[in-house]
Amino acid sequence: MEVFTSITKKHITDNSQFKYHSRCRGLGISHLIFADDLLLFSYGDLASIDTLKRSLDHFSALSGLCINPSKSNFFVSRVSLDMANDIGTLLGFDRGEFPFKYLGVPLISTSLKAIHWNELKYTGARVTWANVCRPKVYGGLGFRNLEVANTAACLKHLWNVIAMHRDNIWARWIRAQLVRDRCLWTLNIPQACSGN
Repeated sequence: MEVFTSITKKHITDNSQFKYHSRCRGLGISHLIFADDLLLFSYGDLASIDTLKRSLDHFSALSGLCINPSKSNFFVSRVSLDMANDIGTLLGFDRGEFPFKYLGVPLISTSLKAIHWNELKYTGARVTWANVCRPKVYGGLGFRNLEVANTAACLKHLWNVIAMHRDNIWARWIRAQLVRDRCLWTLNIPQACSGN
């Protein structure tokens, strides 16, 4: 997404009519990217919106990645209804309404009030670790199950000992110091070993 950032900076620099959102002007923020989400910010005028739209189109032409209009919204505050309709026509997105939640945090065009903070109170885990570890295609987040990963790592170490890998210093040390000439399957695990 660094390419999109470069493209957007170039389009903003080339367009003297582009205006930053009032709260983004000081730092020159025109967009934020998180995972596969993109949030664009500008003043609510057609010249600024068109600059960002051209940046999106330019990036799409280079990368082949396209925005899904059915999953995209635009949000405006303190613009006329006619201007909001013109922006919607230019972008081809539906207009979203404030407040809305992004990553569980309510976003609003004014200051958050107590009613919005109440929605942020921790209510405990709503998803089990097993569900988080499912592949993304099955509704999970694709996290690695650490218990399974640990078992796999232990079995890999065991395989290195059994397979007599001559180039693996750890396996050679285990065979020389712990296994010696005994059967691996009948060894007693020392009680003083780390991990016990």
